Order: sequence, then structure tokens, then C-alpha cells
Amino acid sequence: MSATSLQKERITESIKNNYQSLENRKQILGDRNVVERNILLLGRSKSGKTTLKQMIKDPTLVSHESNLLSDSDTIEIETMELEKSNLSLTIVDANGLCGRPEDYEKLSMIRQVTAKRGIDNFHCICYCLSLEAGIRQQDIAAVKNIINCYGEHIKSILCMVITRCEGKVEEQRTRIKAEIEQDYLFKDVIKLFDQGVHFSGCLKYDDWYQGNEALYNQFSTIYGYREKLLHLFRKNIERVCIEIPSKPTVSNSTSIVTIDERSTNGSYQHTNVAQNRCRYFIVGVFCFCLPLLYYYLQSYSTYDGGNIIDHHSTNVEGYRSTVPTIIESVTQSSSEQRIAFHQIIQRFLEFCGYFYNPFE
Repeated sequence: MSATSLQKERITESIKNNYQSLENRKQILGDRNVVERNILLLGRSKSGKTTLKQMIKDPTLVSHESNLLSDSDTIEIETMELEKSNLSLTIVDANGLCGRPEDYEKLSMIRQVTAKRGIDNFHCICYCLSLEAGIRQQDIAAVKNIINCYGEHIKSILCMVITRCEGKVEEQRTRIKAEIEQDYLFKDVIKLFDQGVHFSGCLKYDDWYQGNEALYNQFSTIYGYREKLLHLFRKNIERVCIEIPSKPTVSNSTSIVTIDERSTNGSYQHTNVAQNRCRYFIVGVFCFCLPLLYYYLQSYSTYDGGNIIDHHSTNVEGYRSTVPTIIESVTQSSSEQRIAFHQIIQRFLEFCGYFYNPFE
């Protein structure tokens, strides 16, 4: 057995023993009856919902190796007995939302599936956000869709859980919360989470695979996250019954939102106004440059091997021609000139296409 394998075993055993020791020191005060809670996990695909559920069940588990695709796109319901915490949790791990009108169908399906299992109310709804992916417009739209579909009364049991924070210290977590609360787009959405912002994480696979002792600090942080979440679940929060309306309700503050698909580094995309300004600008530039392109063509009469060869200078006086005249002239021009003209137009559109994308 390699030294790394021995190191992995030693660290894993030490963390498990530490976990058992911490659990054994727990003292349940007051009523020792088991507290039953129904928890709903929502969020985009790969936002850490399943990992959060596993962490609540056993914080010593190592995360799976990273992959590009979501492990599951189904609704999973699991009941776990946490004896040391005196809790019985029924956790609904729902399929990912997308921040589009299709969310209504997914949210309706969640309610139908849970109703068949006899779950007619929830004590807490956790909206999961991955720290690695960041906050996107999909999240803003998805949260609004949840409120519109299930009703504004669910705000009393709604909390945000930022996942993949196993390596963050208190100072970093405070800064993350402040950034969320001050963000000009998300600051209004954060007010919908009456149960606040929480964190979660999981022992990193890469650190475990390499036998890295950073796992000790990760476990300590993760265990603290878990205890705060369990404390939230134990709170005497009035449970909320979720009913699916015949169609989405739309209030003055929220609406079913269709959002853009593409986003990078978790940053917000351009607003529709900014996109339209960019598009109008490109169209205007194209219309202005079309006459110039034509007389640029007149200056280059020969097309050879993909290169346009200069023969004479531009006649500035001809700039007064109209667009119809240009189109007619191009139609009657030689095949070499038409090819050159098409090449110029193609290059111009390729340039514009870098900035203008209908899905951006």
C-alpha cells in the first residue's frame, strides 16, 4: 500500500472518530421527543443540493469527483433519522430549476410527487447556490418563479444555502453575505429569504485523493455549517402548506421571468436595454458603412486567391449614390467584384457577430 493510501486512511479514520466524539457530547435539553421536519431543496442543476443532503446525513463523506453533468434530474425523497440531534428529516431533493417559465411545470411536479408521499407541508425551503458558479440571472428568475408558483407566504420558511464553502473562514463568509446584500440586482431578491443566508460544504475529493491534511480544517468548518442548519430546522417555524395554483400568479414585485442562457464566472449578464442599444448601434454602423463599402469595392477591381488587389483610388464624389444604386451596381458587376463584395460583408458581419448574439 502506498504512502498516500495510508495517509488517506489515517485522515479518514481520524475525522470519523472526531465526528463521533462531537456527536456523543451533544446534550438534548428539554423535550426529548423526536422532531419531524420536511425540508425542500431547490436550485439550479449542479448547485450542490444532493451534496447538501449528504452532508446533513453524514458530514464525513467525501464529495464525488467533479463532473460536467448533473448526477440526477429527478425528484428524490429521503427520510433520515439523526438520533443525536433528535431530528427526523424528510428531505426532498428536487430537479434543477432554470429561471424560465418551464420552472412552473417542475415546481408543479414537485408538489404532485410529494403529495403522493403524504407530504402536504414544509418547515423549510432551502434555495441552493454554488459559490463556484456564483449568482446568475437564472437564480434571480428562479427565486421569483418559486414565489409566484407557491405563493408569497413561503417567504417565512425560505432560506439561501451557499454550497461549496468548505474552505471559507468567518471573515470570507461575512464578505460574501455583504456582497449579496449590496448587489444592485440581487439585493431586492435577498429580502425574500426570511430565514437568512447559510453555508454548506463537503470534504473535497481532490484533497482526500492526495491525502491532504487540509481535510481536518474542512471537516471542522463543515460540521459547524451542519450544526447551524440543524438548529434552523429545529426552530419552531410554522410549517407552510404549498398548493399549486391553476396558473402562475403574478404580483407587482415578481413575475415569471424568461432570462438569458449565457453567463460567465457567475457574473450578471447585460440587461435587455443594454443588449438592444448594442444591436441598434451595430445596425446603424452597418447602414452608414454600406456606401463606403461599395466605393471601397470600386477601388479594388480584381480578386485573386482570396486577396483583394488595389488598382485605383476611391472616387469621393461617387459617395452620393444611394443604397438602391449600390445594390444595382453590385448585381451588374463582375463575378470577381461580387465575390469581393460578399467577402467584405461577411467579414463585417463576423466582426459584429462577436458583439451581437441573440442569446447573450
